[in-house]
Amino acid sequence: MIPCSHLYLELTDRCNRRCAYCFQDTALRRTRDLPREEAERVLREFKALGGRYVTFSGGEPTLWPDWPSLAEFAANLGLVTTLATNGSTLGSHIDVLNRLRMYVAVSLDAARPEIHDALRGPDTFAPLHDALLRISEKGLSEFIILSYTPCSLNYRELPGLCRLALDLRIPHLSVSVLEQRFASAAAEPLALSQGEKVEFLTQLYLLKRRYAGRLKIGACNFRGFADRLLDPTYGRSDVIDRTLRVDAHGRIFLTAYLAAERFLLGDIGRTPLAEAWGSEQAETAREEAESALYSRCGACDAFRVCQGGSAMLSYQLHGTFSQADDWCEAKLRFLDRLRQAEHSTAQTGRGE
Repeated sequence: MIPCSHLYLELTDRCNRRCAYCFQDTALRRTRDLPREEAERVLREFKALGGRYVTFSGGEPTLWPDWPSLAEFAANLGLVTTLATNGSTLGSHIDVLNRLRMYVAVSLDAARPEIHDALRGPDTFAPLHDALLRISEKGLSEFIILSYTPCSLNYRELPGLCRLALDLRIPHLSVSVLEQRFASAAAEPLALSQGEKVEFLTQLYLLKRRYAGRLKIGACNFRGFADRLLDPTYGRSDVIDRTLRVDAHGRIFLTAYLAAERFLLGDIGRTPLAEAWGSEQAETAREEAESALYSRCGACDAFRVCQGGSAMLSYQLHGTFSQADDWCEAKLRFLDRLRQAEHSTAQTGRGE
C-alpha cells in the first residue's frame, strides 16, 4: 500500500468571503467548526499513519477558535504545517507566523487591485498586499505561498504575480486551476476557453523557464506538465495524490479534490484514518484511476510530459476517470505550437 503523506483538515465551513468560483459546497455550509478534541485526535492518527504534511483549510481556517495553538500542536507532532487562507486576517497574525514559522498559502488572484477585488470582493487587495509587505519587511516571506486560480478574468495575471512575488521575496507561487466541484453558477462565465488555456500554458512554461532557481511556480493539477518539458528527468506523478481530506463535519475523503459519495471513506467518529486509507474502497479508486489513465492516454505522443492529465479534474467534470480532463485539448495545441516554434528556431539557426 502506498503511504499517505498529506492531510487536508478543514477546521470550519464558515467563511467571510463569497468568491464566485469557490469549490466549497455552499448548500452544505452549516457553519460547523471541527471540535478541538477531534482535530487533535485526527492529527495524532495521521502522524501514526506516517503522514508528513498537514494543511489547515476551510472555509476560512482563521475563523476557527485558537487555530494557532492547533498549528503548534501539529508542529510538535513533527508535521510540516500550512495554513490555506484567503488572507483577510493575515495582517493580525504576523506575530503568530513569526513565532510558529509555519507556511501560509494566501489566495491572491491578481497583481492588480481591480482584478483581485472583482474576484474576491471589494477592497480585499489593499490590506492583503499591506500584510504581505509587512511580512517581507520582517524577513518572513520564505513561509508565504501565493495561491492563484486562473480564470477568464485573470488568466493573464501570472507574469504580474511572479514579479510581485519576487519584489516581496516570496519564493513560492502555486497555480490551482478552476475546479468544477460545487462551483456556483456564477463561476461558469469565468471558465477558460480552449484558446485562453493555450495562452495560459504558454505563460506558465515561459515563466517557469525564466524564473527557474528564483521562484518556484507549482501547478499540481497539471502533474508536472511544464516541468517535464523543461527537465526530461522529472519524475512520474501519482495518478491520485497521496492525500486524505477531513471536512468540518468529520467526513473522510480520498484526496483533497473529490467529494463524490464513492470517495467518502467514513467519518472520524467511527473510522480511524489508517482504516480509511487502507480500505478496499480507496484502493479500488486508485487502481481504477490508473487503469483508465493508461487505457485512455498511454498511446498518446504527449503522454511523456502530460502523464494523462488530472484524474481528479476528469472525475469532477465527467463523473468517471475514463474521459480526459478539460485541459487535454489545450495541452495538445500548446505542444504543437511549441514544436513549430522549435522547428522555426532550428531552421533560423541553420540559415534556411
